Amino acid sequence: MDWPELPQLSKQAHEPSPSGLIATTDTTESDSRVESYHASPVQEHVEVSPPVSEDRFAVKNSSTDPAPAERLLDEFNHHLDTELSEGVHRKSLESLLTYFLNCNANEESVLHRAMQQCAIIFAKRIHDDFNEVLTQQVAIARKIPWKTQLPSEPLESKEDYTKLLSSFIGQHLGKFYKPGNEIVEAVAEAAATNVREKLEISKELLPGVAKLALYDFVFLCDNSQSMGMEEDGERIRLLQDILRRATYLATLLSPQGISIRVLNEPPGLLGLWDYLQNERQIATILNQIKYEGMTPLGSRLWDTVIRPFILDKAERGILEKPVIVVIITDGEANAEPTDELRNSIHRCNVQMRHLGYQDASVVFLIARVGNNEEARKFIEDLGKDALVGDSVYVSPDDLASKRAAFEKSGANKAYTETLVKLFLSALEVRTRSSAASFNQ
Repeated sequence: MDWPELPQLSKQAHEPSPSGLIATTDTTESDSRVESYHASPVQEHVEVSPPVSEDRFAVKNSSTDPAPAERLLDEFNHHLDTELSEGVHRKSLESLLTYFLNCNANEESVLHRAMQQCAIIFAKRIHDDFNEVLTQQVAIARKIPWKTQLPSEPLESKEDYTKLLSSFIGQHLGKFYKPGNEIVEAVAEAAATNVREKLEISKELLPGVAKLALYDFVFLCDNSQSMGMEEDGERIRLLQDILRRATYLATLLSPQGISIRVLNEPPGLLGLWDYLQNERQIATILNQIKYEGMTPLGSRLWDTVIRPFILDKAERGILEKPVIVVIITDGEANAEPTDELRNSIHRCNVQMRHLGYQDASVVFLIARVGNNEEARKFIEDLGKDALVGDSVYVSPDDLASKRAAFEKSGANKAYTETLVKLFLSALEVRTRSSAASFNQ
């Protein structure tokens, strides 16, 4: 018996139907009549429609355009149709269907019913996830990266947070956490409890803090001479304040604390300033730091953070949690090759991928303090670099000026929230690149 080919979407350009889906009736295996929906088949030999103009989908003022939502939905259907009928998705689906045809000979009607149900299921998934995904993509379009790490609806219960964290882990951190992991359960429980408490941050950001609680934090702090000399010691006070607030955030939902490294670190201290959990510990350590020397950002990042804290553990299979690396500096790197910082980050990325870790396993954030113009340009150029620009987030603002503005207005809580948004922005950069590399 010759099997008829399943209807295939034309690879030629064509406009979608207004809804992309049509209502039909079909007979189930029990012969009951049910109303269902399936994709309208497109004949293989169709007249090619004129190319779709982008102006057709432009959002117009609602006072002159009676149906802007319909136009946007038409645009969505057009893009969805293009994604499924052209390129790599088309070839992959054709290969999969060929496999099913070979494995299910003499069952043409079964396959057609299965295809119909697939269309129903995926249409429902698109509908159910549309609000959250659209919210995330609007945030990206508006260049508010931290917003994409937050759910579209408030979370209240432990179950809500468990679902959020499980989804995030499944996409980006599967090598660290398995279903039922005690850390994940504890973070979800703490987040649900803290929803009802008075916090130093708004409750809107709590889901983001829950994601951050899955990470270890390591701060590489600039203790070069300029940090102590400029602005009458204000940069030192800013550094202390950042570390205090970061400790609060790191211990809000999990007792992990933060780890500290300094550029010009005395011998023998490596590892002694790890997992600090309270302000007293932070203050004791900061009082020991001397502000002198140069700014070898790249070499010290590799020697004190990447190699001992990340790669050594990953190679031995004992890296228990992903890591957020925060570099706080007031100047451009010196006392080393100009591209040393870039190369250190790139080498870390390459070796972690080689070990089977997704990009979101290590997050890099560079925060600038002070108004040094060379430092600003150096950091901004790193964020645009072709090699590592998509794997490091650079703070667009001078944190010292931002803190001064908040203090003047009495908005102490807002500055803590600024740090949360910085961390989430860095997380968004890495999860975006992680998803891209995973799908390649």
